[in-house]
Amino acid sequence: MVDEHIIEQEIAQVRAYWQDHQEEVAWAAQTVFMGYVEPAYLTEPDAPLDEGALLPLFAEWALFEFPYFAGKTPFEHFVRHHVAGKPHLSPETQERLTAIADTQFFSRFEILGKDTERLICTLRDVCDNARYAVYDPYLCSVERWNTGTIAERIARVDGMWRGIGRVHLYDRAPHEATDEDGPGMFHPEDRTRKPEGAYLGFYLRLVRDIAGREGRYRAGATYGVAQAMP
Repeated sequence: MVDEHIIEQEIAQVRAYWQDHQEEVAWAAQTVFMGYVEPAYLTEPDAPLDEGALLPLFAEWALFEFPYFAGKTPFEHFVRHHVAGKPHLSPETQERLTAIADTQFFSRFEILGKDTERLICTLRDVCDNARYAVYDPYLCSVERWNTGTIAERIARVDGMWRGIGRVHLYDRAPHEATDEDGPGMFHPEDRTRKPEGAYLGFYLRLVRDIAGREGRYRAGATYGVAQAMP
């Protein structure tokens, strides 16, 4: 099994590339993100998620979710094309990054159990009930996150599912409380307020729910922990 830090370093190469070339994507990404989320902090100084807390949520979306390049995300575009200034990648790195591009997704998962010795978490996707055994040292390291749900990004790399994103959003409420119409779902009121949410994706809807001015769950006491990894 390839070491987790190697994969983190490989993903970091992609992040670093787009940090150096952000002028290609940043303005368009910010326009879509801010226009849909409508962050509460812009009008409410005491909003739970301020600009600093929202920045890593935006960065994660812009890299993995924003279909800017003919329907491809910046991550996919980097992996699949010879972009200007792209660093040399070994065949092994290219293979792993391609696997991430092909399989990664973000969802909310019920935490069914943790094996802290093997660093494997058993998770159930609340959107389709699929179960995953996920190698996730970070989730295993947070002792209090044993029940409820965790919203995070996973991908199948080197033969196993792994947590690969920097954003973890934990909800201590029982999964039954949010399975049907919880954070990230397309809510009935969205049909009139934000109909574009139907195609903008689960991740962006979730961020709006917890950080937007009209976010359904932003005031919920049980959805108060947002962790962005350094």
